[in-house]
Amino acid sequence: MPEDIFAVCDALVEETAALSPTLATMAGIRGYDHLWDDFSVAGAERRRSALEGQLDRVRAADTGSDPWGALAAEVAGAAIEDELSRFGTSEHLRDLNNIDSPLQTLRDVFEHMGKESREDWEAVASRLEGLPAAAEAYRRSLEEGRRQGLAAARRQAAEGARQARHASGEVSSLRRLTSDWKAADLSDEALGRRIAAGIEAARAAFGSLGDYLEQDYLPSAAETDGVGEERYERLARRFLGTTLDLRATYAWGWGEIARLLDRMEETAAAIRPEAGRSEVMRLLAEDSARALPREEFRAFMQHRQETALADLQGAHFDVPEPIRRVEVRLAPPGGALGAFYVSPSEDFARPGTVWFAIGEQQSVPLFDQVTTNYHEGFPGPPSAGRHPVDLTGPPEPLSEAAGVVPGQR
Repeated sequence: MPEDIFAVCDALVEETAALSPTLATMAGIRGYDHLWDDFSVAGAERRRSALEGQLDRVRAADTGSDPWGALAAEVAGAAIEDELSRFGTSEHLRDLNNIDSPLQTLRDVFEHMGKESREDWEAVASRLEGLPAAAEAYRRSLEEGRRQGLAAARRQAAEGARQARHASGEVSSLRRLTSDWKAADLSDEALGRRIAAGIEAARAAFGSLGDYLEQDYLPSAAETDGVGEERYERLARRFLGTTLDLRATYAWGWGEIARLLDRMEETAAAIRPEAGRSEVMRLLAEDSARALPREEFRAFMQHRQETALADLQGAHFDVPEPIRRVEVRLAPPGGALGAFYVSPSEDFARPGTVWFAIGEQQSVPLFDQVTTNYHEGFPGPPSAGRHPVDLTGPPEPLSEAAGVVPGQR
């Protein structure tokens, strides 16, 4: 007798969490925080095999007469097919970029773990202890991709090497765990020693990964940023969930850029009539009167989120109570600059969070951050962060454009 589609989907959540414990952490699914994904080539094969079995179960499931059942099967099937497509095109062997690849997961997953109870810190200690093996498995996957001629673009590889070096250095974000541990005040010397040793082992693992990226991987990295039209089409569908006419979209995008540049010139003239757009943007970025210190910036953005919710709730949106809480936090230095959103945990104990990655800046300009704040938090959807783009030149050919693979944050 076929399984009920909703029972299948419930099972898929737990199976996916077991296959990707870091994803479970990000989703707030409990019980996996002490574990790592298997980033090795063999681990990828096991994941591919598991996905194929899951797809068979979804297709065979009983959707009943409820249209929601049919929709659940459609959505689950499409999500699994999308994930499987990565393996058919070997994307997992060149999964290295500046903002959303296993390199960042190895470093950033600790930011989203609980740090209050002894159980929380046991998980942190175990994950720190497992990081060197996870990093080595990831290195072997990248090396297999390099061997097959599938290295990532040079700019992505160089930034990856820089981030690995930062994570291994004296100002590594991993070292913040020391102060977090002290703040928890759990009076457990043995556990404290495990955490301290784990931090040092993790930093060393990032150092080894940085060595590999600089010495072995970079010389093989592709000079061209663009991914090619065929690969771009696949990845655009993965990111957007639909198929686009890429050339029409590309032309539309440049038309929109031209329109927005005209609007920017108008706005610049209103701010300082005698100056051009570039000069006004420099003024907005450098004027201390138009910036805030780091913590004041975070508090200001938090206030903006709360004001937007209060103004729009009930007037333009009906927002369920559990998701009305949006937290604004500053991401630790060392990664790509920008902003990103992390969804609330499964039980809503952890709120949806807007993370601002402002690097080492001590004073943050406001002119381009308020709309980003809305985009990432409320009323914006959980979406990708920003990418700095050069808008001063003509459009490049599609095969060489955009230096950013769709699906990156």
